[in-house]
Parts: sequence; C-alpha cells; structure tokens
Amino acid sequence: MSASVECSPSSALMNWTVSQGAVFYIAMAQHTDGTVRSCHSMGSNCLIQGLNCGKTYTASVIATDMKCNSSQSQLVTIETGACPPTNVTTSLQCDGNMGTVSWTAVARADMYLATATGDDGHTHTCGSNSTDCSFTDLHCAETYAVTVVTIVRGCHSDPSPDVELRTGACPPTNVTTSLQCDGNMGTVSWTAVARADMYLATATGDDGHTHTCSSNSTDCSFTDLHCAETYAVTVVTIVRGCHSDPSPDVELRTGACPPTNVTTSLQCDGNMGTVSWTAVARADMYLATATGDDGHSHTCSSNSTDCSFTDLHCAETYAVTVVTIVRGCHSDPSPDVELRTGACPPTNVTTSLQCDGNMGTVSWTAVARADMYLATATGDDGHSHTCSSNSTDCSFTDLHCAETYAVTVVTIVRGCHSDPSPDVELRTGACPPTNVTTSLQCDGNMGTVSWTAVARADMYLATATGDDGHSHTCSSNSTDCSFTDLHCAETYAVTVVTIVRGCHSDPSPDVELRTGACPPTNVTTSLQCDGNMGTVSWTAVARADMYLATATGDDGHTHTCSSNSTDCSFTDLHCAETYAVTVVTIVRGCHSDPSPDVELRTGEKRQSLSV
Repeated sequence: MSASVECSPSSALMNWTVSQGAVFYIAMAQHTDGTVRSCHSMGSNCLIQGLNCGKTYTASVIATDMKCNSSQSQLVTIETGACPPTNVTTSLQCDGNMGTVSWTAVARADMYLATATGDDGHTHTCGSNSTDCSFTDLHCAETYAVTVVTIVRGCHSDPSPDVELRTGACPPTNVTTSLQCDGNMGTVSWTAVARADMYLATATGDDGHTHTCSSNSTDCSFTDLHCAETYAVTVVTIVRGCHSDPSPDVELRTGACPPTNVTTSLQCDGNMGTVSWTAVARADMYLATATGDDGHSHTCSSNSTDCSFTDLHCAETYAVTVVTIVRGCHSDPSPDVELRTGACPPTNVTTSLQCDGNMGTVSWTAVARADMYLATATGDDGHSHTCSSNSTDCSFTDLHCAETYAVTVVTIVRGCHSDPSPDVELRTGACPPTNVTTSLQCDGNMGTVSWTAVARADMYLATATGDDGHSHTCSSNSTDCSFTDLHCAETYAVTVVTIVRGCHSDPSPDVELRTGACPPTNVTTSLQCDGNMGTVSWTAVARADMYLATATGDDGHTHTCSSNSTDCSFTDLHCAETYAVTVVTIVRGCHSDPSPDVELRTGEKRQSLSV
C-alpha cells in the first residue's frame, strides 16, 4: 500500500493491491488528535479528503466481501501540504508607492510568494525565504488584495486570506502655468485629486534653484521668481502626510531681467547726463528714469544701450534706474545708480602727517553735490602724489622722506574737475639711515650694526629679525649699536629707523647678519676598557669646518681632541677620574658655544697581585 499528497494540503491519494474475493475497500487516515478521515473504493485506490494542512496522519486499508472484513493493512504515514502563512499584514512606504507584506513563519517552509492584485486585475508579486517582502512600482490610488502562499519542496499552500493594501494618491493632472506681466510672479493650476489634503508645487530653475508654493485648492502662486528663467514646474498630491509622485514637468518662463552694468556720465557743461547699460536678450525697448532728491524726475527711452537726460537741475543728486520692456511688460527696475550735478572747490583744506611711515592726510569741508575729490601733493623737486575720496579726507602713501609738499584739492562732479584749492604745506618725516652694515664678533654671537648719520636725528633704533620671527633690538644716538644673545646658526634681517621728535622713519632696507654655528647635539661618550682612552661622538652641524672636544677632569686638568667628522678620542686619560666633556663647532675659524657637559668616567687603577 502507498499514499501520496501530490502537493495538496487537504487530500491524499491511497493506492493498494487488490485482494482475491474482496468486493469493497475502505481507506482511513487518523491524526494523533483522534480525527479520522476515510474514503472507499471497489478498485485499487481512493482519495481521502478533508485533511488538515501541515499535519501528519497514519493511514491503512481494510478489505471486505460485504460479510467479513480483512485485518488492517500495514500503516503508512501521510504528511499533508504546508498551510498558508498567518497574521498577514501590509504597510505602505509614504513616498514612492512601494508596499511591504509580512507574516508569521510556517514550519519547514522553503519559500513564500506574495501576490498583490489590483482592482483592475493587474498583479505584482514578491518572494522571500523570511517573513516579509516588498512590492515595487505599485500603481497610485489603487486598492490591492494581498495574499501569501507557503512553498515547501515546490508545492504551494492555499493562499492566505486577502489583506488590503492601499497605495498613495496620484499626482495632479492638467497642470498649467501662467505669468503675471510685472513682478515675476507665476501661477500654477491643476485638476483636483480625490481625497487630497494638500498640494505642493515646485518650480526648478535651469541652474537648480527652486521655489515652492502650497494650496488645498487647485492653484498656487510663486513669488520672487528669477527673471529670464525657464522653470520646470511639478505638483504633488499630499494625503495624510504622504506625497504622490510629481506630475510631469510643465514649463514656466519668467519675464526679462533689468539691464545690468548701468553707468552714468555727465557732460561737463549744460547739465546733460547720459545713462548706459548692457543689452538684454529679446528686449523691445528700455526706459530710464532719473529721480532727484526733491522728487522731480526726468525720463529717456531707447531701443539701444544708452539714452540722455536734458535740462537736469544743478546741485542735484539723481537716482537713475532702467527697465527692460518686452511685449509691453516691464522688468523690475535696475539698482539705483547715482548721477550728481554741479560742484565748487573744497574749502578749509588742512594737512597732517602720520608720525610713522610718511603717510600724510589732507582734509577739507564737504562740497554740496560732489561725486569725488582728488588731492595732489607736489614735492620741491616736482614729483607728485595723489589720493581720492568721496568723503572729506584722503591719505597720501609712499611720500618721500624729508620733503616739503604743496597740497591742493579739486572737486569732481560728472567727471568734471573744479579749480584747485589754495596750496597747503605738508612736511614729511626723516629718512632712514643709509650705508647700513653688519659685523659679527667671532665668539659669543654678538653682532654690531653701523650706518651713516641722518641730519637732525635724535636717536636710532636697530632691529634684527630671525628666520623664525624672533627679534633683537639695540638703540644708539651715534652711528652704531650691538645685539647681544643672538641665536646661533641664524640668519637675521637687520633694519634701522631714524627717530626725530618721537617719530620713526621707514626702516632701512634689510641687511643680512649671519651668526656663528651652533654647538653639536647628541653628544655621547664611551670608554675603552683598557688604556683609559675615551671617545666622544656627536651629530654633525651643517657647514662645520672642524670640531674641538675638551674633557675637563675634577681637578681641572684637560684633554682635547679634534675632528672634521663626528667623533674623536682622548688618550692618556687619568684613571678613576670623572671628566666633563664638551664639543664646539668651528666654522671659518670661529668657535660655537660649547655643547652641554657630558660625563666620562675612567677605570680604576690596577692593583698589583703578590703570592
């Protein structure tokens, strides 16, 4: 006898060999809980139905001749097909219409297959060997019936009961855009979507910047759009906080930009001003307006890149703007550009000298309607310096030392210069010393700087600045001074300033001062066991010509050795002596400071042995 379930979770086909004399056969399947299912047949098989999924049954067959029953056949085991998963639930990711289905695991399941069937009959599937899987590309605004089957050894269970999955809203349709003629404010409208809570519209410019507006009706407006920009506008539907996919792009083109690079110029006579600008693509016309401080205005128009105002008022400051006109629509006005008329030369001109650096300042009383002032300082030898300002002072830099300048100021309006103001004298400070030279004392790193005297100097201050920024100073009322405690192996830039009545001149040009070599570093000693001969070694010093090592005993006696490499040896050292060993670097005959003491101890005196 045999039994097979043939993938069915609820039936089993019983097969047997017929018995002689038998008229009728009864097959029975019994579960351990006492449940019995049976079938009967006059042939060699029958189908037991009504079995439970995922169960194990014991099956047998008896034969009957309608009078007597045979004994029970041998027992066979029937395992029915897997049950469908239970506790099936669905969830929707808020954006993107991707849904997830999850369930409770089924014993011995190899795989699960989930199916989402839409209202219109289309389906999506996903498979998993765990307890969840996800559907992608679900349709918007769709209600899906989701079922899951268990797969064991290729056999599918019955599907689980339907569970509903609702996808998010669809984007709006019939999206259109419109632009208000002035002000670059655009409106987007659409057809309403059922059950929508809100709509969010986005306008993305060619350069990637965005503007948004929202509405619970079927339109909204973008403000502060950029001029001359092509925007791609999309709208999403929001339902219970979830956004739909965006609608297809719709184009929105904004109005022309105002002209750029607006500049004004004034003819020196007649108070006629000209305004010019850079052309704007597709412009039909430009309109320029000059508005005076008192509110009166002048206009001029052009289809090129400039136009002129006539009969401007004198002594007036005008704010000039230009708009672009395309198909009757005006752009925003360009930023104000100032145009000033009329001017007088400055009065009450005075000069002052900054104590250090030979920078002089000239100041004056403001002139009404002045655009700019230009001051000129002319030296005794005819050379000149200028400075300009739109306030009431400016400064001359790089004035010559020990010079007397005649200073004048003119007012500039519309590019026209007034007469110069009367001369005012400006005297500059002392010059720095010349012929600055440096010298170095061979030992001790003390350097001297000297120079040629400057007339009327009260004092001189010299500064030596090292490569690492540290500095040393010395001062003198004669023509030299000395720096002490300079760093070894350093290149200093030395300058000198002249001091007259507390004012410092500019520094003299840098003069180099190089200090002597540094002592060696990493000095170590070693002693040869026999003969009291000690060796000292060190790290090489750049550009060293020679090294001289000295070993000084406790009693003051010394030994020396020299080398042009990185070690040398002392011979004839005293026994049982502690020596302080130092090394100096020699460059061009100059000795560095000695290195820090390093100890060298010699061996004990040998004892005579007697027998």
